[in-house]
Amino acid sequence: VVSTQSTGKKKNYLQSMCKRRTADKCMVIIVMMIISYSYFSYVYLVAIPWGFYGSVTGWLNLLWFHSVVGLLLVSYYQTIKTEPGYVPKDWVPLNATKEQLDEAKVSKGCTHRNHRLLPLDAIRYCSFCTGFKPPRSHHCRECSKCVMKMDHHCPWVNNCVGFRNHKMFILFLFYAVLGLIWLLTHLVWRMVSGFMNHEGKAEEIPFNTTELILYLINFILIFPMTLAIFSLLIYQLMLVKNNVTNVETFQKRRFQRHARMSGQNLNYRWDYDFGPSYNFRSIFGRSFLEWFVPNFTHDGDGLMWRSRTDEKLDQGDQSSHVSLQVPEVERA
Repeated sequence: VVSTQSTGKKKNYLQSMCKRRTADKCMVIIVMMIISYSYFSYVYLVAIPWGFYGSVTGWLNLLWFHSVVGLLLVSYYQTIKTEPGYVPKDWVPLNATKEQLDEAKVSKGCTHRNHRLLPLDAIRYCSFCTGFKPPRSHHCRECSKCVMKMDHHCPWVNNCVGFRNHKMFILFLFYAVLGLIWLLTHLVWRMVSGFMNHEGKAEEIPFNTTELILYLINFILIFPMTLAIFSLLIYQLMLVKNNVTNVETFQKRRFQRHARMSGQNLNYRWDYDFGPSYNFRSIFGRSFLEWFVPNFTHDGDGLMWRSRTDEKLDQGDQSSHVSLQVPEVERA
């Protein structure tokens, strides 16, 4: 009976996974349709009516827009196709004793469900992958794997956003916002100038029916979507500024609360936060030119991380390490 129930649950889980993956692929198609529509709107409503193809200024405008669209598509492709960074199956924490590893396997406090209750340097074991998890890694139920420095699973890219493709994802948002703002600015500019320069009767409209429909779709769909993507971009950049991922924000809040309860809130700082400049360059690269190229430039290997706690302990200062510890009573 138990075996039958287990088989049934596994079958339902696999069916659910197949449906979600199919839905994610549909999301990618929707994104490509939106990009195609935005490009068509720019050409049909702006470039052709204003004669961009017949002037130097127009060609420069087209060159800029196509460069943004090209980088947008490359960033999107890289985000989808780049593996987020899966934890090696045979990875084992360095300098860990057999007793510590065995304890992590059997301890409920070290499973995926309860990892937020543990210190950042705790040995963690994933019961789903049946393997140990490096610091900052988390299990993704959609991918059925542990991802290094996982930020979130994004259905719009049909992939996890993690250690190896986080930069590409942020650049995808950046170029999407840049392109959409450029499009909307020109649409508004053309509409306003069209009415201001219209010499016909007051009740006449200086646009044909097709143009009006396209304008309506742009302002109903593209404008709010631009605001949503821009908000997501700002949120992601704030995470980069503090060197924290979307998943880790829950841990950070818990440690902040514990520091506040312990009277150490004035001295608390996220263990991987070494300042905005270092945090940004550790992901986007040391060179200014690298910042805008959708390639992998992240420091490290995704398994070991520089932390403020380790450096202060090396210097003989253990004061900050206390704020990262969770009382034993919370582990139960």
